[in-house]
Amino acid sequence: MTRAELCASGRVTAEELDILSALGLVLPSAADTYPASSWDRINRALRLRRGLEADWEMVALIMDLLHEINGLKARIRHLEATQTYRGFPPEAESGDR
Repeated sequence: MTRAELCASGRVTAEELDILSALGLVLPSAADTYPASSWDRINRALRLRRGLEADWEMVALIMDLLHEINGLKARIRHLEATQTYRGFPPEAESGDR
């Protein structure tokens, strides 16, 4: 999507898009287009800003932390799957030790 298309949607202003880009929350490609996944990040950032009445730096921090949490959850799922695969039951299921 182009910058004009994003702003024409009425969901994000040009100023908000500039701020989100400056904070690294959404980044345009070399052709100044944004991937479709930018919508999710833009919507989440705007909901956080409006819902928590947070400044943009706080929104960026919250989104970074949410990204980190999701990565850690994925690692835990992977480790649990690896343990189960190797014949080791997950900790929650091995209460008889």
